[in-house]
Amino acid sequence: MANETKFKSQLQLVFHIGEGEDGQAILRRKNFNNVKAEATAEQLYAVSQSLVNLQSFPLISIVRNDSSEINAY
Repeated sequence: MANETKFKSQLQLVFHIGEGEDGQAILRRKNFNNVKAEATAEQLYAVSQSLVNLQSFPLISIVRNDSSEINAY
């Protein structure tokens, strides 16, 4: 049997900053490290909305990146 333990989380906000000459969207990602692994989706969404108000580009997506350690017992 294996057990998973989250030990690190990262919040990533993806912004649309414009379009390239070929019409492709240009995206910028802002990463926020040291997010508590226990933080809920609702908490991260609330923080993201506060941070978006400080930005000048429209938000495309909110991403949570979790790192886990898997141990076998």
